[in-house]
Amino acid sequence: MPYNKNTPFRALADFSENRKFGGANFVNLKLAIAATVFVVQYRYWSFLLLSLPRIYPILNLTDASTRESSKQMIHAYLDAGIDLFQVRAKGLADREFCSWIEFCLKESSETTCRVLVNDRPDIAIATGAAGVHLGQTDLSPTLVRENFSSQLILGLSCHSEEQIAQAPLASLDYVALGPIFPTKTKANPDPTIGLNKLSDCHEILRARDSDIPLVAIGGIEISSLRRVIDHGANSVALISALGGPNEIRQRLKEAKQNVA
Repeated sequence: MPYNKNTPFRALADFSENRKFGGANFVNLKLAIAATVFVVQYRYWSFLLLSLPRIYPILNLTDASTRESSKQMIHAYLDAGIDLFQVRAKGLADREFCSWIEFCLKESSETTCRVLVNDRPDIAIATGAAGVHLGQTDLSPTLVRENFSSQLILGLSCHSEEQIAQAPLASLDYVALGPIFPTKTKANPDPTIGLNKLSDCHEILRARDSDIPLVAIGGIEISSLRRVIDHGANSVALISALGGPNEIRQRLKEAKQNVA
């Protein structure tokens, strides 16, 4: 989504240097107005696309044994009105992961829900997903932004103050930090961050003169949502806290009440 905010206004600036009205200058004025309107619209729609919900789920795909329950979870997300979810599939083959993303996009096609793909910009682009969530050992965000697509929502997982300080913010749309609390959804999780370091990371981002959204993840329960937000997170990604398909709607309602 990053763009050069100065270039579209060049025609307007050039016109202001020559104020004669008529002929070529009149054409330049129309072009300048059109360019300005385009930028305003672009920024507006970019804001809508990039705006992260306060709470969103991560679907953790594992193996074929969870296929039916995973489909039920996707339908439950959409029935509950969730407008963004992230899909993680560490152990799946490429074709199976791609098929799952296609299924998510098909099921959500009649809604405004956006799908983020974990780790794989190639699958995100091939399927038409809204974005990709990168880890520290995946392709660099700068490489993805410059060589894959400028239109992808692009996020990066960080696990320490150092990684937050070094994150290439110019290429990113959001930064995720975690695990905030101990988590069981990863086989080998990174060290727990805790609330104090979450606040420190928030300050590091703001010291870098950035208002990029900070997403908290890892071991967060509905009861701890308010504290996580109060310590600097703009959004929170939940996995197990939303429960199973029959619990999602009620738990999402409770979660939203906790961060209101």
